[in-house]
Amino acid sequence: MRQYDYCDVFHIFTNYYNNKLGEIPEPGRAVVVVISTKGVIDNGGFEFFMESDFPDGTPHGNMAESYRLLGINKAAEVIDEACRIVGDVVGLPYEHRKVRSDNNAKRLGELDAVFFALSNEINDAIKLSSHNFCVSFNSSYYNKMSLLVIRLFNKFKVT
Repeated sequence: MRQYDYCDVFHIFTNYYNNKLGEIPEPGRAVVVVISTKGVIDNGGFEFFMESDFPDGTPHGNMAESYRLLGINKAAEVIDEACRIVGDVVGLPYEHRKVRSDNNAKRLGELDAVFFALSNEINDAIKLSSHNFCVSFNSSYYNKMSLLVIRLFNKFKVT
């Protein structure tokens, strides 16, 4: 059987769901959110995470739920802690976010170390969930397409 990965989830996201994150069924949506937030945190730590905006104004604290859906509870707790320290930053101008994250830089740095130590666990969960989502997506998609083709064949008496 083909091994699916997170690249396949992004392919489904961009091609089948037209970049509409809210329409992706779980766990595909959670995979996209986890990959996105992990990339931001990996590139600039929690300071960068808290200073960044996410599509559709999703609160930073909501990102932790996607980690929980994939079974990465420790990483979710770390994100929750960063959000408690800095507070809700959605809608705040960048300068205000920067001040909040700068004022808490030491503690956010400590959370970075905890999060980075979970990297392998996060990656493993992403791979497993991506594979499971793609298998179920493809089964569902191809079953719908097969039914459509059968109906068309029956309608036009194709044998």
